Amino acid sequence: MIVTVEKALHQEMGPGIKRLHYLDKETGAGCVSLGTMTLEPHTSLAEHTHLVEDAMLVLEGEGIFLLDGVEYPVAKGMALLVPAGAPHSIRNNGDKPFSVVYTYPAVGVERFPAGD
Repeated sequence: MIVTVEKALHQEMGPGIKRLHYLDKETGAGCVSLGTMTLEPHTSLAEHTHLVEDAMLVLEGEGIFLLDGVEYPVAKGMALLVPAGAPHSIRNNGDKPFSVVYTYPAVGVERFPAGD
């Protein structure tokens, strides 16, 4: 199976945050999800949790990765792993776009606000 950028689900996750969701149940995946997310300068994704692990690879830029209340500076080429249920977010404090590829070991993964 091949999913082109045109066939990916294009979503605005908030002001200045775009997601391209390539693999999920809707595109024929059985047990994995995959996509990219780009944060424009000075934007952040709200802190949230998932019921499954979340793995990311930074494709470009520099940012801050918040995991369980601890901030980690991250940059291109770094892999990030979020345990299931752990509150996390990413933030772009820089002046250039910050992009990651993400994957989950499931389809239909939901996002829950941290603290709920």
